[in-house]
Amino acid sequence: MKIAAAGLALVMLSCTSQQTTPAASPASAPAVVANPEFKNLQVLPKDITHDKLIATMRGFTQALGVRCNECHVVTATEPRMQFDYASDAKRDKLAARVMIQTAMDLNKRWIPKVKAALSETPTASPAPASDMEVSCWTCHRGKKQPEAPAPRS
Repeated sequence: MKIAAAGLALVMLSCTSQQTTPAASPASAPAVVANPEFKNLQVLPKDITHDKLIATMRGFTQALGVRCNECHVVTATEPRMQFDYASDAKRDKLAARVMIQTAMDLNKRWIPKVKAALSETPTASPAPASDMEVSCWTCHRGKKQPEAPAPRS
């Protein structure tokens, strides 16, 4: 349950990055060119810019209150920390991918349904429908493990 919650939170944050969908015909849209600087991108867009990737990763670390070594393998510590970003050796990275995909799915498929339901309801919504988005922060609030709800009495 904790891994699922952590994954969901990670997914939520990464929802800000969008996946590209294949065009109906190859001639109608340019092909997505993978950024050769990055290896093993499976959820984030293959053509993501360096700045966007760094911003996305910083968002993850802030939303979960962790550092890069939470998901990435450390290959050296001196003179500074270095990482094997492409490695899938850490379980947290694998769980994060699932959470990112979940958040993306929620934002793409389910949030529009919530917005539609709110627009059909005469009562005011608690937050503007335009502000609705699921992110890592939604559950984690700066903590590696989201807080569990209080036990029912």
